[in-house]
Amino acid sequence: MRFVFRRNNVLLVFNHRMSTNAKITASNKPIIQTYTFGRQQFECILNGGSIMDILDFDTENCLDCPFSKINGYVLGKCYTDKFPQMRGFKAMLVGIIQQYPNWDAIPELPDTPPAELLAVCANNYIRFGTYGEPTFIPMGWVEQIVAVCKNWTGYTHQWHKQPEYSKFFMASVHNGIEERIANDMGWRVFLIVKALTLDSNTLCPSDRENVTCQKCALCSGTTGKGQKGVKIKYH
Repeated sequence: MRFVFRRNNVLLVFNHRMSTNAKITASNKPIIQTYTFGRQQFECILNGGSIMDILDFDTENCLDCPFSKINGYVLGKCYTDKFPQMRGFKAMLVGIIQQYPNWDAIPELPDTPPAELLAVCANNYIRFGTYGEPTFIPMGWVEQIVAVCKNWTGYTHQWHKQPEYSKFFMASVHNGIEERIANDMGWRVFLIVKALTLDSNTLCPSDRENVTCQKCALCSGTTGKGQKGVKIKYH
């Protein structure tokens, strides 16, 4: 089951289905993952673009993420920039295009989440930001979804611009300076490191104990599970 909305020049997708990523879930039940695509990406695929063409149009949905291709990083820096993921993104966009043959046919994002969406979120695991920037999802939507779900995870590179999302998402940071700034702003951080050293952050249990994100759910902002930041070795 898929819920699709447009908000200005971004496409918001709430996908309720099984995940094939064993790091995310070992459950045999569907989970909800959110995706954000830009209008240019949608129209790129609409007009016959290739899988990798999607990366050339990630300005609208990735904004100033340092791992965005549009911001100068080469292929592979973002964990989503791998062929299986990109193939899945294209397949998702193709499916959406089959349902909505042009941008204006996509329903606009309503003020509140539809009851049907909240029903599938109830007592389920939500993964905010599987692709694209999750702060495009209005705060009111996030609050209502979190209120009914079993647990959730979420990450944002917009932590310096969207501090209100610190309640639910982790600040994606890449060095000690960003970590300190984010902490001072009230964020818990998710830090990618090249080498593991002793500090106040918790080592990601998926690396340490082979625990799935669904079971762990430490990366759930200041109102979820955990008090410390979370770090993971670059992979």
